Amino acid sequence: MKTKNVKVFDQEDLDFIACLQDIGVERRQAAVLAFFRVEEVGTSRDIEVTAMIRQPEVSIAITALRKLGFVNAEQIVVPGKKGQYTNEYSLAVPLPDIIDHFWQIKLKEWGDMMDNYKKLSEYEIRPFAG
Repeated sequence: MKTKNVKVFDQEDLDFIACLQDIGVERRQAAVLAFFRVEEVGTSRDIEVTAMIRQPEVSIAITALRKLGFVNAEQIVVPGKKGQYTNEYSLAVPLPDIIDHFWQIKLKEWGDMMDNYKKLSEYEIRPFAG
């Protein structure tokens, strides 16, 4: 049996994921972004093992982040496997810019809620007759 070193998230990484979720980032996407916080490139398998999420969840998150233009994918040949390829992923933009994108979305949501609250406060409200 082989012995391998496997990278896994520590408490700081889990806190980072929780903070991303608090500003509206979906859990799987937050886990992928946490992976790229410490790694420059990685395969789907690397992300799956490190982030402790299943492969379909990695694919869903990567697809969503690619649609936003945040992740690059490059096909590479699997070493020792003739004719087999895998994707290697990396961030297309700096992580602070990605965080700012999600933050701006959340700020707009909060602004819209405040506007609605102001509109509600302008309505005449009749006293409760009980």
